[in-house]
Amino acid sequence: MTPARFNPAPAPQRPPLPAVIRGFVGIPFADKGFSFDGCHCYGLCWLVFLRAADITLPKYDLISSAETIAIARAMKDEAKSGRWRRLRADETPRAFDMAEMIEIPRPGARAWHCGIVAGPGRLLHCERGVGSHLADLADPRIAPRVVGFHRHVALEGRTDG
Repeated sequence: MTPARFNPAPAPQRPPLPAVIRGFVGIPFADKGFSFDGCHCYGLCWLVFLRAADITLPKYDLISSAETIAIARAMKDEAKSGRWRRLRADETPRAFDMAEMIEIPRPGARAWHCGIVAGPGRLLHCERGVGSHLADLADPRIAPRVVGFHRHVALEGRTDG
């Protein structure tokens, strides 16, 4: 008797990654970095907005990635600048929305990490020891760290990001 073959259902297909995002994967981590040679989390966001969306964000290049309180303050100030709109809980984040994140989920944690939505359900971010990489927003190591999403006002009417 021949054993039955098990044919698992194919994995669900994700929409293709926006081609413009692919070039930002694999950038090494660099404290105070804002280039393809190396960047930190905000440096990656700054670079993506500049090169892929033609939007110049403020360059907080005097703040080290280790200065978490200064980063949290800068992120809070930037959110209040009028350049960003915080997405409501019922809105679906889309490509180029910025994810506001905490490093370790715990009570009272300050948001001082960020990433860029890289298409449906995906996040592009940069971390020390890893560099820039893609993560699934539903991943249990990522989802509890995301505290909100922000859309740059220049992208409000665009459907491509």
